[in-house]
Formats: sequence, structure tokens, C-alpha cells
Amino acid sequence: MNLRKLLLSVGVLSVFCAGSAFAQPIGLGVKIGVPLSEPYKDVGAFTSDTKKYIVGPMIELRLPAGFAIEGDALYHQTDLSSPLSAASSLIGSVVNADSWEFPVLLKYKFGPKTPGFSIHPYVEAGASFRYLSGLGDLPAFITNNGSGVDKNNTGFTFGGGVECKVLFLRVSPEFRFTRWGSDTFTGGLANIWQTNKNQGQFLVGISF
Repeated sequence: MNLRKLLLSVGVLSVFCAGSAFAQPIGLGVKIGVPLSEPYKDVGAFTSDTKKYIVGPMIELRLPAGFAIEGDALYHQTDLSSPLSAASSLIGSVVNADSWEFPVLLKYKFGPKTPGFSIHPYVEAGASFRYLSGLGDLPAFITNNGSGVDKNNTGFTFGGGVECKVLFLRVSPEFRFTRWGSDTFTGGLANIWQTNKNQGQFLVGISF
């Protein structure tokens, strides 16, 4: 009976140790940065003005052999306005459009894992999902009661950077490029604003 208990305990301990060996660490942190492009092209008197900051949380699942999967929730604000505000407050009203981007990227980090200080260049690629809020505040006579606006967009993202690791802190400056798949403004509204499908960003990740 004691031998059975001993063998059972050893078996449970073996399974626990095996699970611990295959369990991968998860990194949590924040992403900050600046946009390198405007989300919309200016047409005529109407303009867009992206706030020069990007911020949001990040999570990274660190896999074996230098691979990782990263997910972010990045926020930045875009103002849509017109210089005709002095002549017509209706046309010239400023609309604050909040942009939320959710990239899910597969990463590969070069170089062996070492304790303490290490530097790992990396490349990444995956899909990004964007949601725009606030566009419903556009004047109704421009949007035809809300039509002509697609708040959701999907794109392909790739980039590269360098991860600098000091003990438990990781700092990762990088450049990202996204090619969005569709236009935010459609129909007649595209004559006022046009979507810039090419997006560039400079980001710095700070994680543990």
C-alpha cells in the first residue's frame, strides 16, 4: 500500500514537472509610440489631424525556439475638421474619431536566450483589426444619415525591432507597417475624405 502511494505521488509529481516545463511564460506591458502616417488623405477643404501619440496594453506569449505571439490594444485619436468653420459652423464642426487597433502578431527573435542582459533583433507579421468610434458625430447631411462610413477594418501588419532585456525588464523599439484592406469612407463620402491604406508606426514596448 505504501509502495502504491509512493508510485502515485511520483507519477503526479512527474506530470506536474512536465507541465511546468512545457508551460510558457506570459509577458505583460504597455506599448507607446507615434504614428508615421495620417489615416486619411485630405480632399478639398476637409482635413484630418492625427494626435501624435499611440498608447495601449500588450500581452506576449513566449514560445520555444525564439517564437512568440503578441497581442495589443492600441489607441490614438484622429480629428476631422474643415477650415470653413468661420463661414459655416455646421460644415466646419470638428469630429473626434477614436481609433482602436488590435494587432495579433507572430514574432521571431534572433539569438539564444541568456540570463541577465541580452539583445534580440526580431521580425513580426500578422493581422490587425481596427474600430473607429465617433464618426457618427459627422453632420447628417454629409453622411446621409450614417451611410458611407465603415467603422471596422482589417489589415496585414509586419515589422521589426530589437528587444533589450535587463533582468526581468524588456524594452522593444520597433517599426510597424500595416496595409488596410478596405476604405473607411465609401460612396459619396469618399469625395470628402479618402482612406490612407498604408500606415506606419514607431512603437516602444515595455514589458515584464
